[in-house]
Amino acid sequence: MTEPRSVVITGASRGLGLASAIHLYRAGWKVVAAMRSVDSGMDNLRRATGAGHDDDRLIGVHLDLTDPASVDEAATVIGASVDAPDGLVHNAGISAAGMVEETPADLWERMFATNIFGPVALTRALLPSMRAAGRGRIVLVSSQGGVRGMPATAPFSAVKGALERWGEVDGGGGDAVRDRRDDPGDGDL
Repeated sequence: MTEPRSVVITGASRGLGLASAIHLYRAGWKVVAAMRSVDSGMDNLRRATGAGHDDDRLIGVHLDLTDPASVDEAATVIGASVDAPDGLVHNAGISAAGMVEETPADLWERMFATNIFGPVALTRALLPSMRAAGRGRIVLVSSQGGVRGMPATAPFSAVKGALERWGEVDGGGGDAVRDRRDDPGDGDL
């Protein structure tokens, strides 16, 4: 029997990450659900998919994108679980509204750590195995706010704009690994 395709989804405990994890699991993928709240997130995933605690196609991994040690540890666990993932979906993120003068510096720092610096670090850790395997796709979940800034959302528009530019210039690493920047709702990995 062939090993199922594998995907790592950040922010898989709720929202688009949860929905993506459920969809891909039901489609036969091996899903590595990376999240801060593994216990409650995996409970949600198991309830939604009917997967048991011993199902090796559904793996929960603790990941706090603002903590470099957590990113390194998650990358190690992911590598041991799926070697080179077929897909890496950067879905985790935080949002905030406000004008530049209304939003504190620590919020900007947390947003960039969660939405840019953490995903870059995780990609750097996983990309060598994906390249060596000659396959993989990196999906960056973005927003229209990253394409065209939206009023009163300075930090959100800035961080999603950075995500868009990263995807444009990196292109995912050559022929073997591709990048996609997707607005929510595009169902094809």
